[in-house]
Amino acid sequence: MTTPPNLRGAVADPAPTKFGARTELRLLSAEGGGARYEVRWFIGPGEGSAAAGDRAPDAHGVAIIEASGRVVFDVGRDIPDWLRSFTEKLLRVVARSAEGGNYPRRLSRWRDGAD
Repeated sequence: MTTPPNLRGAVADPAPTKFGARTELRLLSAEGGGARYEVRWFIGPGEGSAAAGDRAPDAHGVAIIEASGRVVFDVGRDIPDWLRSFTEKLLRVVARSAEGGNYPRRLSRWRDGAD
C-alpha cells in the first residue's frame, strides 16, 4: 500500500491581508442545534494590525452559535466593531443555513474594512 501524498503542502497559503480583514472559522463542535467555532482574524495594517503579511492572527478566540441562533464571542483581544459585527452576521447566516446541525467545517471571508 502506498502512502498518500501530503496534500497540505499542495494547498496555497492565503494572500497576505494588506487592508480590511480576513476572518477564518474552524468548526470545533456541533451539538444540540448549536456550534462552536475557532475564530481567527487577520487585520490589514490600515485597520490596526501589527504587520502586513504576518501569518499569526491579529486576534483569535471562540464563537458560539447557540441553538436560538444567538452568537457569543470569547475573544483574547479587542477587534474593531465593524469586524465583530461582520463576523456575527456571517455566523448567523451559517446558523440559518445549517441543515440538521450540519455546520461547515471551515469558512474564510475577507472584508475591505469599515463602511
